[in-house]
Amino acid sequence: MSEDENAALRGGAPRWMKITLVLSLALNLLVAGVVGGAMMRHGMRPGDPHPSARAHLGRAYVQALERGDRRALWSAMQAEQPGAAAPGADPDAVLRALRATPYDPAALRDIMVRQRQAGQARLRRGQRLLQERLTEMSDAERAAYADRLEGLVEGQRSGARHAR
Repeated sequence: MSEDENAALRGGAPRWMKITLVLSLALNLLVAGVVGGAMMRHGMRPGDPHPSARAHLGRAYVQALERGDRRALWSAMQAEQPGAAAPGADPDAVLRALRATPYDPAALRDIMVRQRQAGQARLRRGQRLLQERLTEMSDAERAAYADRLEGLVEGQRSGARHAR
């Protein structure tokens, strides 16, 4: 009789199954630890929205504006930062860094730091211009904006629930 048959007769699980279960448990704990550690490192708690959800909220702020206000906001952004491409957003630089031989991780990191800084500066400019426009709005215009924003946010929430 084989070891598996002996184990089956004794009522116990075969050795390979016990090893597989232990390895599976260890892998599950590892994954849970990595996910939990990442959440703690980035200040997220269970139930918090994913960082990409916050990006969608920023998009909703702009989408809730009337068409003319969106165009004016875009024009003001372009006037303050002329040119189609934002500084630091050079995708060719990333491609060159990725293909470089020998690979220089510091070069790629520097490019990504510049991109992040450019994005943060663009975000600050956009927030400031949006706040200025909201301040210029009448109470009725601002209330209508809030209603449109609420509809967009609720749509995102229900979409996130249905995606699960």
